[in-house]
Amino acid sequence: MSFFKYIRQEGVIIDDGGALIRQDQVEAGDYLNYSNLYIRTDQLDLAEILIKKARQYVIGYHKGSYK
Repeated sequence: MSFFKYIRQEGVIIDDGGALIRQDQVEAGDYLNYSNLYIRTDQLDLAEILIKKARQYVIGYHKGSYK
């Protein structure tokens, strides 16, 4: 919740966003406890830039209700 509070306070304009889940969580079937959240924005002065190392990553998309 502190993440969402921060972006509201700073007036960050969100272009896109998502969540990261660790591999061990995926293997255990735990898809609801995110390890990190992220947003995409053009306001680079507000965020620390994180560049992930080159390797294989799984990307999934959710469509529909979270219930």
